Amino acid sequence: MNKELILNNELKQHIATFRTNQEVAYFVNLGDIHWGLCHKELFEKTFEYLMSVPNLYVGIGGDFANGATKLSKSDVTEEWSVGDNQIYEMAEILKPYADRILYIIEGNHMAGRRKHEVYFTPEKMLATLIGKPELYKGEMCFLYFNVGKNCYVHFVQHQSPKREGVWDWVNADVTWREHHHLKYYKERVVIEHNKFEKFPVPRVCYEVWCGTFQGWATYAKERGYRLGTLGCYICEMHSGKRKMFLWDDDQFRHLMKNF
Repeated sequence: MNKELILNNELKQHIATFRTNQEVAYFVNLGDIHWGLCHKELFEKTFEYLMSVPNLYVGIGGDFANGATKLSKSDVTEEWSVGDNQIYEMAEILKPYADRILYIIEGNHMAGRRKHEVYFTPEKMLATLIGKPELYKGEMCFLYFNVGKNCYVHFVQHQSPKREGVWDWVNADVTWREHHHLKYYKERVVIEHNKFEKFPVPRVCYEVWCGTFQGWATYAKERGYRLGTLGCYICEMHSGKRKMFLWDDDQFRHLMKNF
């Protein structure tokens, strides 16, 4: 039996693909939204702005909703939206832009608390409610995003360990890391190999802690968690000569002011 084929079949369920022939396209992974215990106005205005850019596409990362329970760190009484309302309300926000959403993955707040206890997966329900059940990719996603002739590889997985280089083996252009509510990125160089010319090719890629829309919740104050910067990063990708840049959401607004 081919062992690589076995592993390949495991990976297939987590693949998303997208192609555009535009000169430039933008992509953002919206992770740790925590609808129900996030800054509601900040997310709504950010999402509205992102969707005002016609060549921008999004992935919905883990913990799209907060989903507090009596036993969780976050407090049900602190949520301004509870239970299934969190899923329905998020679906109403996303549904008009369903064609610009490229995947939905699981987090620890929703699927993590329900999938293995009551066999109910809110992320799959969200994808179905917006009319795109195929967007649900389980625990992680490999996104192959073509801009013209260039294919940019994005990888996202929610419960990403904090240690450095944990996802190096994935060899993605952008690795989106979630769960810890951090917001910064690092450039790193990987070596690819031109097997025709027999030559090592250095390639700059990014490791991104993609941020959150949840503020300083009570459980974070109680445990002394540090205040973090809210928001997200946007990846700019070009056709023609291969070029890729990362923008903070505030930088992006400034960049696109004349849009």
